[in-house]
Amino acid sequence: MEKLLREYGFLFAFILLSGVTSGQESFEGWVSEDQALISRSEGTHRSEILLDLSKNNKEHERRSEEPFRSGYMEPMALPDGSLVQLLGHDLYLIKADGEKFQLTDDDSEEKNAQLSPDKTKVAYTKDHNLYMYDLSQHTEKQLTSDGSESVYNGWASWVYYEEILGRSSHYSAFWWSPDNEKIAFLHFDDAPVPTFPIFYSFFQHDSLEVDHYPKAGDPNPDVQFAIADVSSGKITWVSEDPDKDQYSALPFWSPQGKH
Repeated sequence: MEKLLREYGFLFAFILLSGVTSGQESFEGWVSEDQALISRSEGTHRSEILLDLSKNNKEHERRSEEPFRSGYMEPMALPDGSLVQLLGHDLYLIKADGEKFQLTDDDSEEKNAQLSPDKTKVAYTKDHNLYMYDLSQHTEKQLTSDGSESVYNGWASWVYYEEILGRSSHYSAFWWSPDNEKIAFLHFDDAPVPTFPIFYSFFQHDSLEVDHYPKAGDPNPDVQFAIADVSSGKITWVSEDPDKDQYSALPFWSPQGKH
């Protein structure tokens, strides 16, 4: 613990004194024992700074040419210093030298991407379905297929986002197992829930969004727990009593990921 606190203290002192704070920075995390990732926002762009504390605090800066926008997915650091990042509406792998490799290529946006615990795979939702990308095989696998305007896999219904999972979830409703082999997720059917228009006036141009929004006395969404095996693609549905007055949410994996 003393070593950890000393390293954190040194890192933040270095950030404050080295001139790294020329923009709006945030500490994203440790890439390795000696490397830390800092995100910097300047105007409408952002960049990532990799600080190597073992080599006289050498900095490697990677600048995104894509405009920064609200809801932008934070970059995810890999052990070799590469980043997995959302640019536009596709996922990219950005090497330490700044070279970019496009991972996904379609018109739909990948949302709430999460690295597996061993950082070899990425899970995300797209068009209300759950997907997994294998970084070593460079392949994308679709794990569910029934996503629609009212059916969501791994993407929370509004009432779950607002009242149960919390706004910090950003609608994410899936969880990697510790053994990297499975993903637990919530399956929502919002068809029974009435819709309600919500007016947003936060920006220069206002917008109107229609959500499934249960008021007092209205039915909640039908929710089921499921587990996807990322290798076989098999979906296992968790047995629950639909007649019980209960909410399904917030699973916890056993340390080995077997339960």
